[in-house]
Amino acid sequence: MKTPVRRAHRTRAPETPEGYVRFVASIPQWPAAKIPSWVPEGARQYVLWVEGMRRPKLPGDTQPPPELLIVQRLATDPRMFYVWKQLKNFDDALLWNFLSCACSSPAPIVTERDRAVGVKSMANVARICRIRQNDSRVQDVPGLAKALAAVADLFDADAREASGLEARWFVKNRIKDEEARAYVRMLSFETQRLFGSPMLRTVARTASVFLQGNNTIGEQQVKRWSKARVRKPPSVTFARAK
Repeated sequence: MKTPVRRAHRTRAPETPEGYVRFVASIPQWPAAKIPSWVPEGARQYVLWVEGMRRPKLPGDTQPPPELLIVQRLATDPRMFYVWKQLKNFDDALLWNFLSCACSSPAPIVTERDRAVGVKSMANVARICRIRQNDSRVQDVPGLAKALAAVADLFDADAREASGLEARWFVKNRIKDEEARAYVRMLSFETQRLFGSPMLRTVARTASVFLQGNNTIGEQQVKRWSKARVRKPPSVTFARAK
């Protein structure tokens, strides 16, 4: 069955001033990627956009920027042939967004213990602010007691939100391959959101190329690690448990 084409508003690169284009052309550049013909147009355009920003050599640079190396690797590594073949019939904007996510570093993993520590810390801040409201020194400063009350309300609200978050947003324990798991969870969620399917092999291949030899990710690892993926990231900040 032919893969359906999902439509989305096309993501466009910002307009680049002509003077900047001439300036960039006049300075040394890191090598451009030889993008294979099997890379779809939406992904190709994202690679060219990143290269336009990251290829110019800045004073003191001895190595290409990591962002440049990552996007070029995800476009040219032979293991990505399967990925781009699977995604080639999707809208250019979806491919742009997929590659943008694939080039990103994931947010830190949050454990259930981290959540408990974070909730407790936020509740303690709120309690201390309310205690300090009655301090005579605070009362002598116009508006300070009111400000402390507002801060207490804010931390109370964050503590309630964190307490009410679904368990699937968290993991029970940390593992040795924490970076790999965080990346797989992030990319798996975005792939599901963009294409309506978890695409386990696509995520596994992309993750293996991103991590470059440090890890070879299998489909079963993707399936296991992404079971608790989230619909949206929590809006509160957690303290990491010691």
